[in-house]
Amino acid sequence: MIGEKYCYSYSHVLLLLITLIAIATGQILDDKPTRHLDHLALFPEKKTWCDVKQIQQEVALPGCHSKLIPNTVCFGQCFSYSIPQSMPDKADPHLQYCECCKPIRLSQVKVTLTCPRNDVKVMDKLVEVVEACDCQKCFEDPPIQDGAIIDDFSYYSYYEDDI
Repeated sequence: MIGEKYCYSYSHVLLLLITLIAIATGQILDDKPTRHLDHLALFPEKKTWCDVKQIQQEVALPGCHSKLIPNTVCFGQCFSYSIPQSMPDKADPHLQYCECCKPIRLSQVKVTLTCPRNDVKVMDKLVEVVEACDCQKCFEDPPIQDGAIIDDFSYYSYYEDDI
């Protein structure tokens, strides 16, 4: 009737919210989304981002002079959500979603440290270098592509710390 008020129960609103989120994450059409979630239907103006950022990392071993090397880390904001369930229903795994900014491609560099306090005066340490990052499911190991070990350090600047 015209002018009739509509009354929606909490369960109807919750069902609509769950449906919108499931559509946004691709869980209704495909149980395993092929790419990460970069926006939500409820907040279309919000976007995810996950980038490689430069840092200075200290590499050290006991009895050795440490070195400060340029390196990279993953840094960003990815989506996660958790929808409360009604009791006594069992937990539905589709009501939770979590992504984290993680490496998707790594390489390694060999860093040589001088060790005057050790029997072995020079020691090598392998250090991971993040080459690419993306939002990935938080509790699954991402498909990381391993790069080669880099032996040429000419592009790295080392700084010895006084110990």
